[in-house]
Amino acid sequence: NSDIQKPLDISLGLAGIFRAHSGVDAILALRNLGDNLAIYSEFTITIIQFIGDPLIFVFRDVSNGVGLIAARLVANFGDYHEFLSTDSQYLFDGATINEVGKQVWREVLNRRDQLRKPLGHTHF
Repeated sequence: NSDIQKPLDISLGLAGIFRAHSGVDAILALRNLGDNLAIYSEFTITIIQFIGDPLIFVFRDVSNGVGLIAARLVANFGDYHEFLSTDSQYLFDGATINEVGKQVWREVLNRRDQLRKPLGHTHF
């Protein structure tokens, strides 16, 4: 990340390099969630919060094993997100992850073409 209010300064002030989560899966999407940032990976969801000097950011893994199947499959409702994982749809409020529509999504996701999953997107 760059220094505060200096987007081109990546070496001074509060600039730094951080590890987003303890997993090895790549980041697929970043979405605002209140004052925090939700980091969606294929098998991990992490909340990041800016707290300032000396720690700068706090990272908290919310899930291990539940993640996002495609970058554009997160619906942002302001105070919560809904997203598609490999097995179902989930609702994420920053602290808890709850499965939504299990009876529908398991069947729908089992029938989808695996090669087309990056093409999915949300629409309001």
